Amino acid sequence: MLWLLAGDYENAQIPLDYAMLGFRFRMSAKEIEQAIKPLIDNGFFNLYGDASELLAECLPREETEKRREEKRQTPSLSASDLVNMGVDDEIARDFMAVRKAKKAPLTATALKGIESEAAKAGITLSTALATCAVRGWQSFKAEWHTQQNSQQQPQQTGYKEYRPK
Repeated sequence: MLWLLAGDYENAQIPLDYAMLGFRFRMSAKEIEQAIKPLIDNGFFNLYGDASELLAECLPREETEKRREEKRQTPSLSASDLVNMGVDDEIARDFMAVRKAKKAPLTATALKGIESEAAKAGITLSTALATCAVRGWQSFKAEWHTQQNSQQQPQQTGYKEYRPK
């Protein structure tokens, strides 16, 4: 919340006025002081001048962007990588579409987990990914596959399905 408030001030420097902050956050001045003091003491915010002047200065946008880029640098796999592993092209594209819709890039670690679970279920990676694509799953667990198959019990012999005329 303080970060959003910093956007209202020049150079993102918030005046340390507990009454004003209390008004903005719908809290009493005492509650604001109790909430902010530990943040200042632990170095989350820097005071400039005396305590009556400024509460905090926001990080420059460049630093924020650098941090985002560092998070994004986890290598992700593509549909062509799955095809190279023997997965049908259409299944690979459909599975990657599900992952993209869920904002979950396919990493090598995630794929190893899916391969492991497919082996536990006794099915191929391609079958596991097809199941994920059909059901909208971003991953696969063997127990989900076995539960699904155990719920599909064959009809009893001599049983006639009722259909209204």
